[in-house]
Amino acid sequence: MKESALLFIVSLFFAQLGISQNFKMIQASSDSSLLIPEIGVLFQLSKNGLVLEDELPLPDKQKTRLQKGDILFGINGKSTSDVNLIRSIYEKTEINSEIKLGIKRDDEKFIVRFSRKEAPKGMRIEREISDGPPPISSLIAFGILAQVQKKDIIVKQLLPNAQKTVKEGIVADDLILEINAKKVSSAEDIDAALKAIKDDETFVIKIKRGNTEKTIQLKKLAGNFNIQTRRNH
Repeated sequence: MKESALLFIVSLFFAQLGISQNFKMIQASSDSSLLIPEIGVLFQLSKNGLVLEDELPLPDKQKTRLQKGDILFGINGKSTSDVNLIRSIYEKTEINSEIKLGIKRDDEKFIVRFSRKEAPKGMRIEREISDGPPPISSLIAFGILAQVQKKDIIVKQLLPNAQKTVKEGIVADDLILEINAKKVSSAEDIDAALKAIKDDETFVIKIKRGNTEKTIQLKKLAGNFNIQTRRNH
């Protein structure tokens, strides 16, 4: 059976910037990754163990001495590199209680302490999606999580930043056919079509739902999004 893919989408909303949002998207295996939002890090299982590979841009994260490349070898006195066991211990720890991580860096071993908290304000971790190609990065800025399957561009879900016209006109399993009357059938087609649209310009997406086709108007907002993607192999 194919291992499912887990998609973490961390959405940070800054009130003082109005509609500005910052997204960091990471696609990884649910059985080989560990996200710890309190300290803003993602560990990935490799041949060397659970290695810190990504840092998330969370404004309220607790500061630690962790850095990329550090290896997690235990939690709360339990020596293990089993992702599911570590996640279980982490999730069962009561809110405001201390968590201790055993960390190895080169020849040094040390303990990192932080307090278990609720998910940081403004952070959303989107649901698990089935195994498949990575989402189309350029559509995420418009609140659309979509994948290319064969030559179809299929909407998988809508994101918190979706514009009103998207929320009202697009649903999961819709097919994206065109952008500004240009047919699209790949991520490259989508990227090229969106790149040709100027900031603050209105454009049209044609979708298909069942046997019905319709058009949706969107606006390309200027410089409000930072999107990073990485796929686990």
